[in-house]
Amino acid sequence: MEAEKVNLVFLPCPGMGHLVSTVEMTQLLCSRSPRISITVLNMCPLGGPSLTSSLSSYISSPNITLIDLPSPSNFHFDPTTQKVETIISLYFQSHKPLIKQSIQSLNHPISAIIIDFFATTLIDLADELGAPAYLFFTSCASFLGLMLHLPSLDGTDFMNFKEENLAMPTLPVPLDPLAMPSPLLDKANDTYKWFMYHGRRLKDLRGIIINSFIELESYASKSLSEANAPPVFMVGPIIDVHQRRQERHACLEWLDRQPENSVVFLCFGSMGAVNAEQAKEIARGLEGCGHRFLWALRAHDKGERFGLSLEADAEMETVFPEGFVERTAEKGLILKGWVPQKEILAHPATGGFVTHCGWNSMLEGLWFGVPMMAWPMYAEQRFNSVVVTEVIEVAVGMKLDYGGEGGVVKAEEVERGVRCLMEDGRLRERVGEMSRVSRRVGVDEGSSFAEVGRLVEELCNQGKRR
Repeated sequence: MEAEKVNLVFLPCPGMGHLVSTVEMTQLLCSRSPRISITVLNMCPLGGPSLTSSLSSYISSPNITLIDLPSPSNFHFDPTTQKVETIISLYFQSHKPLIKQSIQSLNHPISAIIIDFFATTLIDLADELGAPAYLFFTSCASFLGLMLHLPSLDGTDFMNFKEENLAMPTLPVPLDPLAMPSPLLDKANDTYKWFMYHGRRLKDLRGIIINSFIELESYASKSLSEANAPPVFMVGPIIDVHQRRQERHACLEWLDRQPENSVVFLCFGSMGAVNAEQAKEIARGLEGCGHRFLWALRAHDKGERFGLSLEADAEMETVFPEGFVERTAEKGLILKGWVPQKEILAHPATGGFVTHCGWNSMLEGLWFGVPMMAWPMYAEQRFNSVVVTEVIEVAVGMKLDYGGEGGVVKAEEVERGVRCLMEDGRLRERVGEMSRVSRRVGVDEGSSFAEVGRLVEELCNQGKRR
């Protein structure tokens, strides 16, 4: 007799980074049990086209189905007054009728619904449908600890004492409040209220799946296992390490001509942009340190941050110090727009990674054994930078001004940071050690392999209960 199917529904955040991690997670689950069948309900990005066609190339399992959800006709937002976390929370909430309709149209019982952190309003929908709700948490376990701890901070005055460090259950070091997402320091902000709401709803989940691994965050893992919280499953690193482009990017040919571990790679993520003044300081710092560099330079859409579109070399030269491009032509390569980050990190010539501290990017840096310099820009990245510099110790820290949004890091600090990054042998050894561990945990006898097995067993048992 054929075993009963275990039908799961994933509801990821509408952004390519979150979606790719989600698809990789679904493939991992399907690879561990032929009983598992997964439907991914894909919300269209705000103001953009569906990403389903792009995601299709990431899927190899026939047991995974992508379904586009239409955008709610009555959803309106104002990016000038609302922060992205508020908008995404409301966007998930507005999809509730469409999600319910889509799930009911599947014509088979649902064993579990796996949601994003900003979708906890949908826990009630899971209850209505008689399915347990799980969370796929795409940041680090230490940050999950902060989210679980948030409700206990709500009645305190920690926002009014920004110079006093906080004790966090999942951190072995004191936390500067300014390293938390900035909305958490303003109780009057709608985003603060949303963070508190999501933090309170975490206790209503059946379990939390984390894209990290026990050996990387042993302190946080132990703390979470002892907390009054849903069970956690440390299943990472969940990253896409496959080569998908048939044509090799020209920057890789440039890297082929560079010595091993000689190039520092600067990339601030798909949403990371710097203004003209900061670009100039970075350029001065790179030239001053003397190291080879590959710089992925991203202007904001329509040049809002730069005040120009950087569509032509002539425009680029107006941003940099006079003569910078010519003087560094033998040592540096500047690319505009998208770059193949994964392939660059995997290249033997890449010896350092200046990153915005997005968790996916840092897991990739670890996987490929590349030391990092933490340059957080938004969301939980400040918190992540504390984790990788002070706890895990796989990154160089920078002196950043968290007191305001427009602080410019001077060339001297950029130069100092890059020198430390590229010349610290102990850091390189530490990252190499964690790289080897990250590749072991997901195979037989590894901790994440066991955690995935535990998760699959629980999900399959959910199917039996239906």
